[in-house]
Amino acid sequence: MKKIIALMLIALFCMALAACGDGEPKRRTAETSAPAMTEAATEAATEAPTEEATEAPTEAPTEEPAYTVTDYLNSEEGKQAAADFKSGAEVSGTLTADCYAEGDNILVFDASFTVDIPAENLEATKTALQEYLDKESSEETFESANAELEDLGVKDPKCKVIYRNSDGTILVEKIYG
Repeated sequence: MKKIIALMLIALFCMALAACGDGEPKRRTAETSAPAMTEAATEAATEAPTEEATEAPTEAPTEEPAYTVTDYLNSEEGKQAAADFKSGAEVSGTLTADCYAEGDNILVFDASFTVDIPAENLEATKTALQEYLDKESSEETFESANAELEDLGVKDPKCKVIYRNSDGTILVEKIYG
């Protein structure tokens, strides 16, 4: 019975995750050409330094990402997606959920059980959760989310899914992307 309840919780979580995306992976075209170096730049890069060049090279300024996961979560679309994820996961009363940014490019889906999973069911629950995260449909869901974030301008986006026991210990986690 406890195994069935764990599997039902996983199915519920699947529905919550489906609410975060439209299920249609967006196709993007990669930029196929980098800016070409001019002849002069090529020569300058291959020539030995002259005595006149005594100044130390200056560091290139670091470029801030044009759009971050935090920007997304602060947008109306991001707020709605996070709210849908939370309410979908929490509908049974056995999970609480949160969405947040980790750095500039990682969108975290963090779900915690509200009841402690008994020790005798812990390994079976971990296995079932890991199998769900490894399913092709899960891969597609999160790769689609990554594609949407990339379309918005997030550099190298990733989705991270975490399942926790009620005491906060991590049962399973996986990063997509």
